[in-house]
Amino acid sequence: MLRNIFFLTLILNISINSFSQKENSCIGARSSGIGNASATCTDLWSCSNNQAGMAYFKNISVGVYYENRFLLKQTGFKCLTFAIPVSKSGVIGFNFSSFGYNNYSESKVGLGYAMQFGPKFSFGLQLDYLHTHIGDIYGNKGLVTFEVGLRSEIVRNFVIAVHVFNPVMVRISDYANEMVPVIFKFGASYNFSDIVLLCAEFEKDLYNKPVFKGGLEYHIVKPIYIRAGVSTNPTCNSLGFGFEFYKFKFDIAGTYNYKLGFSPQASLQFNFK
Repeated sequence: MLRNIFFLTLILNISINSFSQKENSCIGARSSGIGNASATCTDLWSCSNNQAGMAYFKNISVGVYYENRFLLKQTGFKCLTFAIPVSKSGVIGFNFSSFGYNNYSESKVGLGYAMQFGPKFSFGLQLDYLHTHIGDIYGNKGLVTFEVGLRSEIVRNFVIAVHVFNPVMVRISDYANEMVPVIFKFGASYNFSDIVLLCAEFEKDLYNKPVFKGGLEYHIVKPIYIRAGVSTNPTCNSLGFGFEFYKFKFDIAGTYNYKLGFSPQASLQFNFK
């Protein structure tokens, strides 16, 4: 009993203080490796990070992601996602993510659609179902909200993006007027040829200090990538690697939080060409 109370208190502290945007956690080991500055990216994990980015998919893709936050089995975070192009300018994306253990867990199901408006502008919209389970006393709570994203290449190789999660401020409960946070992200990136990608992002919700994220991706040779990133509030450093083989993409990363410790991440993607 005392052990369960300890872990529940610890996980609530991690969720509220270090991952307060838990309803919209950044997904993918590539994103982790560049400090989660992923709003402008167009990889499979755009299905969660900024739906406007998945508008550029040409093939059906499926991927899995796992993060072991601070090396505790009770704080595992996992995700399944896939994207299906349905027309020349439209892509449907689906993602399911889950965090926690038996006495405390959070999950999110998202169904999104993205499309291009010309070669340099895209728009994405996703409907989300959020579910929280807290022990046997508090029970379960389910909520519905949505998120929206925009992405634009304003000049050659320079991209900006905007993403807003839960713009309608869905209410969790009447007690203390508790709300799901509205989360705003603004990102920019510059691609130095096909070798170096530099990303930066600003994130803000209604309750916490703003977060700055920055990252660098270096394409060493054709199948191999190396990445590094940093973020603030709380201060975190990250390092990651990527490898492409045939139709597979495999990424690993590690993030060090100066308050809570180390978190490894891994993701695997398969493209049906």
